[in-house]
Amino acid sequence: VEDIKRFTINPKPITITQTANTQSRKVASRSRSRSRRPAPRSRTTKKTLPAIAHTTDFAKLLHGSAIDLQTLAKTLPDTGNRNESPLKYMALWGSQRVNINTAPRHVLEAAFTFGGDAEDIAEEIIQRRHSKPFKNIKDLQDSLYRHSESIKKAKNYITTASTFFAIKVTARQGRAKTTTVATVIKQGKRIQPIAVISHL
Repeated sequence: VEDIKRFTINPKPITITQTANTQSRKVASRSRSRSRRPAPRSRTTKKTLPAIAHTTDFAKLLHGSAIDLQTLAKTLPDTGNRNESPLKYMALWGSQRVNINTAPRHVLEAAFTFGGDAEDIAEEIIQRRHSKPFKNIKDLQDSLYRHSESIKKAKNYITTASTFFAIKVTARQGRAKTTTVATVIKQGKRIQPIAVISHL
């Protein structure tokens, strides 16, 4: 994975530099009947994408043939507390912030790995959210008071409301099948596409 996309906890915004040739319109010469075409000019533009745009690379990585998900899902040698699967850390990197009200167990554990007590916190969150979702991070700290320090350390990686969504559509006609996976950010009524990947 390191050879394809380097793992980082706090990815920076992406700056894309594009250079394009621009061709001006023909300029008619007063002294001659022929038109004169000026030399093409190049224009360089820079576009800055939010840090979440790294998810485009992440999505291509996990939906491409370069990564063997079955291998990633296997546990690593015992790290002291339990066997760890690399896949759960990649799940955190893909969305950057984990919604504690909806995230599956392995993603919750990934988020709280940076604070400690990951297994215990994940279990207590899952038990509590069945009856009542968490309103905010303070509500989480108050409910799991004995883990408040661990939660504080992991605060940058958790949220109680999702803005990052994955959409998967599969279409079939006879033996033909195509699947499209899209990742988007939703802020209010504004939806920003991050990555769209199709497979035939």
